[in-house]
Amino acid sequence: MKKRVIARLLLNEASLASFKFCADKILEKSRKEDGNVSYNLYQNFSRKSEFLFVEIYKDQEALDTHFNSEHLKLFLSEIKSYLLKEPVIEIDAVKEYLQI
Repeated sequence: MKKRVIARLLLNEASLASFKFCADKILEKSRKEDGNVSYNLYQNFSRKSEFLFVEIYKDQEALDTHFNSEHLKLFLSEIKSYLLKEPVIEIDAVKEYLQI
């Protein structure tokens, strides 16, 4: 069954440009992973320092591979000082009727 990850991040406004640079790298590398169906980043228009990653993986194994990837570990270490609080991460199964 497909797995969906939603990660909410709240950043220090002074670090937005640096964060976007790091985010571009993680987007590119994660989209190339086997088992990645979709990997997108959204910025809140009314609260510019709030971001949302929405990720879909073909199964739990693909999700585990992503969570253990070197590029994700590097990304998390790079952005740690930009965060105002710990990211909120939700993981659930994608309903097949969504046709993803």
